[in-house]
Amino acid sequence: MHSNDNCIGRRIFIAGLNRLEDPNALKQILMENFERFGKICDVYVPTDWETGSGRGIAFVTFDDEQSAQQAISEMEAQEMDGKTIHVQLARPKSRRQ
Repeated sequence: MHSNDNCIGRRIFIAGLNRLEDPNALKQILMENFERFGKICDVYVPTDWETGSGRGIAFVTFDDEQSAQQAISEMEAQEMDGKTIHVQLARPKSRRQ
């Protein structure tokens, strides 16, 4: 589901996360912090292939665009798990530079 074009406008990108946090624990932290904005369809925490630890980023996909926009406006530059996070609309892989 991580690259599905049906998610455009509903998937947010979160940077600045705690890299030391266990990826499964981080998924739970993200769910707890973002579910108040709407139904979450998916949480993806990319991991380092060698260490298995998180890379400090994540993607959260909501059921609708309004929830994603609300999460961006309310969570940008907020503190989560001791770190200041940055939240923006995720861009499709082909549009990244």
